[in-house]
Amino acid sequence: MTVRVLVADDDLDVHELVNDILLITFKDVLIERVLSVEACRAKLSSQIDFDLLLVASGLSDENDTAILAMVLDEFPAMVSKIAVIEEAGASARFDNAGKPLPLIKKPFSLDEFSDVIKKICRV
Repeated sequence: MTVRVLVADDDLDVHELVNDILLITFKDVLIERVLSVEACRAKLSSQIDFDLLLVASGLSDENDTAILAMVLDEFPAMVSKIAVIEEAGASARFDNAGKPLPLIKKPFSLDEFSDVIKKICRV
């Protein structure tokens, strides 16, 4: 089974690192990338059914915060498929019902990252 992942972050270094980890974690993975709110909205509006949405949410990065807010507001069906990548020291992120979203704090280990995303994808 192919795992479809959307990585939403405006940091290309994060895209590279996450890409490498996803290729190690899943045998068959299709990774799509977006850098902005508009691009994320377009991908989520398409007919693609993503199994995982990785959203980076920097401490002071308004674009990342806007992407997460847009997904929570406009794509509630994706909430159960979100994992947030945060800087160390950042506070937890919550869905609209007040439930904490799965969190991967930087710096993270391969095992830690893989554990979080496997639970979301139920692999």
